[in-house]
Amino acid sequence: MVITDEELALTAAQAGATVVQAMYGAPLTRLGKSAGDFATSADIEAEKAILDVIRTARPDDAVTAEESGSTGPDGAASPTATYGTVCTSPPGSHCAWPPDAW
Repeated sequence: MVITDEELALTAAQAGATVVQAMYGAPLTRLGKSAGDFATSADIEAEKAILDVIRTARPDDAVTAEESGSTGPDGAASPTATYGTVCTSPPGSHCAWPPDAW
């Protein structure tokens, strides 16, 4: 079955959102990235869910993800998917994740 780019994007986003919703209100592990920036366990798990959807539908595509970086076949002829996770970023960012979840 062929899935369109739009369907793939929605399915991947829904998979990531499901993880974030399941982790809502739970204690989250913070992983330092750079000065003033971090990822949470929700970021990592949501990204894994998103990547699973993309890799299942498009195994030959290269992917650049916010937390895990670039993956996929070198020199992939297929388009590269680039995205940021379903956001669990620091307070004051553009995201709706509540600060008390940290």
